Amino acid sequence: MKKYSAVIFDLDGTLLNSTKDIVEAVNHTLSHFNLPPREEADVMRFVGKGIKHFITEVLKENNVSIEDAVSIQTNYYETKEIHSSLYPNAESLLKYLKTKNIKIFLVTNKPHQATLKNLDFFNISHYFDAIYGAEALPKQKPNPYSIDFISENFKINKDEMIFVGDSITDSETAQNGDIDFILMNYGFEKKDRRETLKVNYRFDDLSEIMTIL
Repeated sequence: MKKYSAVIFDLDGTLLNSTKDIVEAVNHTLSHFNLPPREEADVMRFVGKGIKHFITEVLKENNVSIEDAVSIQTNYYETKEIHSSLYPNAESLLKYLKTKNIKIFLVTNKPHQATLKNLDFFNISHYFDAIYGAEALPKQKPNPYSIDFISENFKINKDEMIFVGDSITDSETAQNGDIDFILMNYGFEKKDRRETLKVNYRFDDLSEIMTIL
């Protein structure tokens, strides 16, 4: 079995079920512009490529400043009460990886301060060797900059790195960075799109990752 010395995790839809918070944040932003709220399914289909892309898609039929909307939603993320939850066995997996001396990284297109806030809320920040929210690095997923940065700065061979995510954006990031990829089947990506993704492993529960590490 291949030996991995580093795992890169996505956040939303992978470690964190943040659907309620994402929908609340969008509808808060919409209400600021006197626009009607959107349903969960209509909102979540745009998740994955960063907040600017997300807001642009949500508001594309409205004459609204995208920059203002991004600012409103980012600020709301940083101050709102958290209603997200960790997926089953998320912390158990992080603890396990630590016992194996495997380095753990987080790479997400979620705003950086909101990312830190969520990790601190669930008291799991300390498991990670480094955390990279959207503004923490010059380029976001699916650009492989984060993978190259981690490989170079932490002296980790790409053959020993694996990415864990739930979406086409995560799959493309791993593929662009030339590292292996684990798809979590419960995430935000639509089922029909999940089935077409290039993956090395597909799992239904985070605990299953322990079987390969």
